[in-house]
Amino acid sequence: MNAKGFSACLLLTLLLLTPFLNTYANPLTVSTDQSEYNRGNTVNISISGACANSDLGVQVMNPDRGVEFVMEVKTDSDGKASTSFKVPTDAKYGTYTVYVSGCGDTGSTTFKVVEVYVPPPPPPPLRLLPHRLREPHPWL
Repeated sequence: MNAKGFSACLLLTLLLLTPFLNTYANPLTVSTDQSEYNRGNTVNISISGACANSDLGVQVMNPDRGVEFVMEVKTDSDGKASTSFKVPTDAKYGTYTVYVSGCGDTGSTTFKVVEVYVPPPPPPPLRLLPHRLREPHPWL
């Protein structure tokens, strides 16, 4: 193969791989601000590594694989976006999955909805009965 043919082949290969190189160079990253939430808390979702100024779909699935939240967000010029939602007061306890897709890429993360721990009430205070002096039994 001559130099012109090699250059053309290299250029064609680079053009074909460019979309894949961008995907692997900047993977779509999804995170939440906490790993566990209680009912009524706000979940803050952060996304990075996406295409600049593009639309992304965000979907949160509950432990039974039902859809809990759906939103479309637009990334900024750095390929970052964020959104949030409030955990319903009747949400199921367990592991939730956040899925994000767009720009030909997908990403996900998980978080848990847990019960609020309420410690048991303290035991009642001990009441000391008045000490009565007793005569020892005659056989002691």
